[in-house]
Amino acid sequence: MRNSKFQLMEKEMDSVLPMVCSIERNRERLSGMPHTVVEDMAVLYYLAEDKAAEGGKEAGKVFVTSDFLERWETDVKTIHAAAVKNIGKMERIVFRDIRDIYVDALMEMAEPGESREEIEAMVPENGKKLYAVGLKSGEYGAAVILNDGVRQIVAETVGKEYYILPSSVNEAIVISKEEDVTPEELKEAVCGMNAELPPELALTDSIYEYNAVAHEFRQAAEYIEETV
Repeated sequence: MRNSKFQLMEKEMDSVLPMVCSIERNRERLSGMPHTVVEDMAVLYYLAEDKAAEGGKEAGKVFVTSDFLERWETDVKTIHAAAVKNIGKMERIVFRDIRDIYVDALMEMAEPGESREEIEAMVPENGKKLYAVGLKSGEYGAAVILNDGVRQIVAETVGKEYYILPSSVNEAIVISKEEDVTPEELKEAVCGMNAELPPELALTDSIYEYNAVAHEFRQAAEYIEETV
């Protein structure tokens, strides 16, 4: 029979989620926090309240410190595996066409009687399909790109090879490699987005790529070098 201490630890571990941030922008903070390095990002961990599983916004977040590791008698590798698994639960995830998100926002400001079809007609098609992926809670959602199950689900819609743009710590933007866009253009777009964000919300200036066949996620730096 499991003792109460083990049951408490197991419950807390089930509520651990990851948050990604820039190593370069957070060196001082990272020096005293358990974290994992993934490409040029650092992964921190926090405890989510139960309502986060239903897509609700947490009242507050408690980040995992070294004290937690001692209390749980575990290590960062174990915490990382649990957090990445937890964030892949589909009830947490939002994955949508950015154009649909924009139309929804316009619908909230629409005049009485104005239909969705009329609003959609006002939003031009730019020929490039962009998707946003994150958490329903709206916070720290860019970390969903750590979960390979989520990346595979994205691939079912976007295609087997795609780029991932870290638009903020809260979400990422996905675009197929088959779209008529160069890595250099994507890099410029990411830098432009980060320039408009408060420092605490900016992730990295990098772009990433994913190959669904090889299950490979990595920084796409070599493609940028080919275009300069």
